[in-house]
Amino acid sequence: MDITLDKKSNTSALIKISLKELDYQPKVEEKIKDYARKAQIKGFRPGKVPHGLVKKMYGKSILIDEVNHILGHKLEDYIRESDLQILGRPLPVEETFTSINWDTQKDFDFAYEIGFAEEFEAKLTKKIKVTDYQIEVDDKAVDETIENLRTQYGDNSNPEVSEDGDLVFGEVKSADGSITDSIAVDTNDIPTKTQKKQFVGLKSGDELTFDIRKVLGKEDAKVAKVFGMSDEDAAGVTGDYTMTVKNINRQSMAELNQEFFNRVLGEEKAADEASFREELKKLLEQSYAQETKGFLAQNVREKLVETFDFEIPVDFLKKWLVESNEEMTAEQVEENFDQYAKDIRWQLIEAKLGKANEIKAEHAEILDKTIEMFKGQFGAMASNPEFEEQLKAVAENYLKGENGENYYRMYNMVFSEKIIEHVKESIELKEKKVSLDEFKKLF
Repeated sequence: MDITLDKKSNTSALIKISLKELDYQPKVEEKIKDYARKAQIKGFRPGKVPHGLVKKMYGKSILIDEVNHILGHKLEDYIRESDLQILGRPLPVEETFTSINWDTQKDFDFAYEIGFAEEFEAKLTKKIKVTDYQIEVDDKAVDETIENLRTQYGDNSNPEVSEDGDLVFGEVKSADGSITDSIAVDTNDIPTKTQKKQFVGLKSGDELTFDIRKVLGKEDAKVAKVFGMSDEDAAGVTGDYTMTVKNINRQSMAELNQEFFNRVLGEEKAADEASFREELKKLLEQSYAQETKGFLAQNVREKLVETFDFEIPVDFLKKWLVESNEEMTAEQVEENFDQYAKDIRWQLIEAKLGKANEIKAEHAEILDKTIEMFKGQFGAMASNPEFEEQLKAVAENYLKGENGENYYRMYNMVFSEKIIEHVKESIELKEKKVSLDEFKKLF
């Protein structure tokens, strides 16, 4: 048996495997004999089936199975022993498999396409600069948060007559009668004062006719959300609709008092509005710090992908993606390939940095990260010391699930975070203060 590497370019090659009869025939004969001992064929006692009959009946399928078995193992062994850093999986060259005559052929030549990245150096220096945006929590951000909290903690009521700011529930019917549905119109979202006036002063049982797009807006996504349908179906929702009012919902804002402060922050966290604003500002700074941390990690990844330019096997990867994903078409691969290529590049950079700097995720770190993840899901309950051991057991059980996939997922998460922290220490971060509105535009 011969295995050779035929390099076609910096990023692609063929692995060629030549099998001689001596490479597979002893195993094939052994399996035919085993079949003969176990086969139950009418007219013959068990173990007495002639060798020639078994070979005639099962010889070809046994040969094909054995050849494929040898190919699979030898291919994997060659890639591992040659330390080939391939991307994706080897793709069989179709014609080397379909042109075989299994009845007469004794020697076989097969070929597999492989793709790999061009060699590159991932050297981190202070010449690599990334902006580290930090959100300044100003009075405007605090005011907006308080207003949202007052709405969230406010009381709901069902008044007899609607006012501006109410939710009006009712059954609507299109002018041609083709669409009938129950929807809720939020008067806060109606774009014009003229249309908004139509929804003020309504009571249960009232009817009104309006242009659905002037009330809900021109965007199909907004209409789809109100009707609970797809954006595509929402495109057909146009023209006049008649609504029969069924109910009115009003949400009043919570008062800025001690009860409100306690509900938001907890007991004895704030004694008045000034201390409440101060505590809320601290919470916002903590929350925004997590957002800016994630945004910085994203910018770091993009900067390194841009800085370390190396070739990847584009044509091979596109072909591999189509052949390895039954639900993915060539058009979909083409449409999303740029982002996929960035992800591949980052994974290669990440792996190179990890190897060069001996960075890896330890089991204790993976367990801690998993516990932290579940703490977020269990909320206030997770802060109870008596719950810690249970939480640890939940995390350990999770890491054992999905045949190791959960552990692999959490390993990658911890590993990626450690790589980002290493990069941040090795490049230049330029801190820049921005408002919340400015950060939203950046994000």
